[in-house]
Amino acid sequence: MRRRNLLAGLAATTAATAWPIHARAGTAADSEPPVGLEALLTAENTAVPSAPTARLIQALTRAQSAFTDTRYDELSRQLPTLIRMAAASHRDGPEVQREQLAAILAQSYRLGAELCIKLNDDPIAWVLADRALTAARASGHATTIADASRSVAIAMRRSGHHQGAVALLTTTAENLDADTSQASPSVIAAYGSLLCTAAYSSAQQGNRSQAIQLIDEATRVATRHSHTTPEAGEPFGLTNVAIYKIGIYTTLGETGTALQHASTVQPQLLPSPERHARYCIDTARAWEQHGNPERAYEALRIAERYAPQEVRRSSVRTLISTLLYAPSQTPQGLRDLAVRVGATTP
Repeated sequence: MRRRNLLAGLAATTAATAWPIHARAGTAADSEPPVGLEALLTAENTAVPSAPTARLIQALTRAQSAFTDTRYDELSRQLPTLIRMAAASHRDGPEVQREQLAAILAQSYRLGAELCIKLNDDPIAWVLADRALTAARASGHATTIADASRSVAIAMRRSGHHQGAVALLTTTAENLDADTSQASPSVIAAYGSLLCTAAYSSAQQGNRSQAIQLIDEATRVATRHSHTTPEAGEPFGLTNVAIYKIGIYTTLGETGTALQHASTVQPQLLPSPERHARYCIDTARAWEQHGNPERAYEALRIAERYAPQEVRRSSVRTLISTLLYAPSQTPQGLRDLAVRVGATTP
């Protein structure tokens, strides 16, 4: 009851904001140029035969691995073909598999949206996320709908629609009924991930009380989730919640608290290079705002070791430039890092 009252109350206060419904380095593939993100928008328009479901699942699994390993250039080359095949199969495939094929299409578009967010193309991300949500709703899969809703909300937040993002996230979370005894671990994890994203969106809006309410609820859910699902390798759990707390408290200007949460993270429990880099980069931002450029640089250096393409993101280059041109003494090695990621010229 407390959970439902919390989410219903938040949804009621934000629902007035409308949101448009249509709106690892070193592999051989790294020598090929990445594909322009616009290709993801037009991929479904190319006429191709439908593909066997097993082949689609294999292609989707490869694409998901490329994302979690932060091989973004490689992912940009994989996704147009995946989306093309998934769209054709959903359109022309067997009727008895229509819902499964819709879920595969939704997950393909969601990966495209997340790639665009990583590469700082928010308008295309929003379009792809909306397509993902449309396909997810056609699938009828609750967790697929939740994942696609998160992608839409992230695109909304990055475009300044914080209230609408929180409304979408909390409403979607409420509809999952994750507090029932029949809720599966995947539903509980989806619910917690929605809360984490809503908490971060609230923090970015400057709504501290709402952000703390939501992340506290996510902590409660993660504690429950840890009793049924081992955390190592899982995308949601107490470790992932702690990473969100770093970003939330840094955004709220409470860097001491953010760094306290950073100290609780056990890196061996992080499920992927992408999550490891997110932890390091968020910690670097906290150290930079806390006035310790040396520790910030050290965190960024570790992030580069695990996920070099993640450190080349626009927002991370901006952070590196801020450290490089700060009035304090430049950490040794920072300029070389800035050159490697393109934050400055040699």
